[in-house]
Amino acid sequence: MGGFILPRLPKLSLTFFVPFSFFLLYLALVCGEYFYEHAELNEQLVLKQTEHIQKDLFRMRHVIESAIVTQDFERIEQEVALLSTEQSMMVYVILDSVSDIQFANHIIWRDSNASNVIEGYSAERHRSSVINNKPYVDVNFDRLSIQAYYPLNTNSRFSYSNAPELVYLEYDIVNLLSEASERLLKRFIEIWGGGAIVLILFCLLLHYVLIRPLKQLSQAAKNLEEPDFNNNVVCVVSEINNLRDYLNLVKARLFRSRKRLNDAEQRWLFAVEGARNGIWDWGIATGEVFVSDRWKEILGYQPYELDNDYSVWESRLHRDDKEHVLNTLQNYINNQNDEYESVHRLRHKDGRYIWVLDRGKIVEWDVAGRPLRLIGTITDVSGDVRNQRISVDKINNTGLTDLINRELLGNELYDLQVFSRKTGQFSALLMTNLDNFKLINDALGRQLGDRLLMQIAARLSGGFSATCLVARLGADEFVILAKSLGSEIDQANKRALALASEVRTTYWPWFYNCRTKLVNFSENWHRCF
Repeated sequence: MGGFILPRLPKLSLTFFVPFSFFLLYLALVCGEYFYEHAELNEQLVLKQTEHIQKDLFRMRHVIESAIVTQDFERIEQEVALLSTEQSMMVYVILDSVSDIQFANHIIWRDSNASNVIEGYSAERHRSSVINNKPYVDVNFDRLSIQAYYPLNTNSRFSYSNAPELVYLEYDIVNLLSEASERLLKRFIEIWGGGAIVLILFCLLLHYVLIRPLKQLSQAAKNLEEPDFNNNVVCVVSEINNLRDYLNLVKARLFRSRKRLNDAEQRWLFAVEGARNGIWDWGIATGEVFVSDRWKEILGYQPYELDNDYSVWESRLHRDDKEHVLNTLQNYINNQNDEYESVHRLRHKDGRYIWVLDRGKIVEWDVAGRPLRLIGTITDVSGDVRNQRISVDKINNTGLTDLINRELLGNELYDLQVFSRKTGQFSALLMTNLDNFKLINDALGRQLGDRLLMQIAARLSGGFSATCLVARLGADEFVILAKSLGSEIDQANKRALALASEVRTTYWPWFYNCRTKLVNFSENWHRCF
């Protein structure tokens, strides 16, 4: 089951976090206000300068038209020369119909084509303004200039081809905008600098009234056991005073609860240690199992030798007792039994089995009433049952073939599942049976069939018992259980196929030949063995 893991956030002190947050918010407001006013101021200045340029162009058109009527071109020269004295006027030229420069604020441009000498000039815009007889004024923020195409009404009065028809100018607004920005920045420094001083005073007051008492109370809460843990905390805020009072109540309750817990723990430890019992604590939901040092000692282990896992206990159950023990435990968890108590065998470290009395009780439930935690004890009762203990090897084995039977094979499969999950190793189960075995029994008699089964079991055990578990599943069915085939599925498949091939090629041809001889030459059946 997947889930989203939140990143671990750094821990910040209120002493740093609160002033930092206020100043960050203050800085954001200041910067936002500055850039907004800066944009508004630039737009207003540019609009104002554009209106001024339009007025000058309107006046210049009348000057040019009247000068052309009187043939007083020197007057035009004087007007253009006067405009060239203004530093912000980058380009001021008077063009004819083919974009040739008739008059210019730079003498070297005279009699040149505007498209060749003026970078920002557009002949298409020139023609559009003249045809529509409409001025075009635009602010080019890429070039930081104001561009104007202002048409003249002269072609209708004069017939010569090079008569002036348009005034083109570019006005530099860099100085205008920079001076406005300097004035705005100076004003903001004066106004917002005073605001920063006020904010600092407010943060100092907030630190003294709120943050400092909280910090003192937090430090004092680490020493709740001290009788005067909050005597130095003084604050005028009612919420912090209430928090201090609540901590006093918590301190009193904690002291009483700790005393009761210590008393109960001492009594419990005395009872357990006196009885020499081993303690276990099983978290049903998580599968974690805590076992005491005495529990490990009963099984012959040191305190550091066993993991806290459910399989540590289950894997040590005797295979004859496992089903009964697990059923008893599950019935108790399902509330079918009033108590959990079982006498069974656990595997000792040296390989032998010891008898234990296992008791447990549910001590914790979830909101739905399902058990979450089970605590119990084990007691070594081997001495009490030593005289009653019987050998179960013959009971566990099939009498004819001396192989484990179906019931014990199921227990082994369960243990193998636990082992495979814990180690990450794959396992394989091979099942095979004898064809026409009933024919042998019917034709040659049950005695000969039993002899054949014993021989097959002996050969399988001799060939595979060192690495695998061999079991008899039914009358003529055998099972080979192989474990630890590897942690990779492809590798495990190859090993399982190799094992199956070995069984088929090495052993079953002998079974087939033997069966054929038994069927066809019953009088010589003993030769097959």
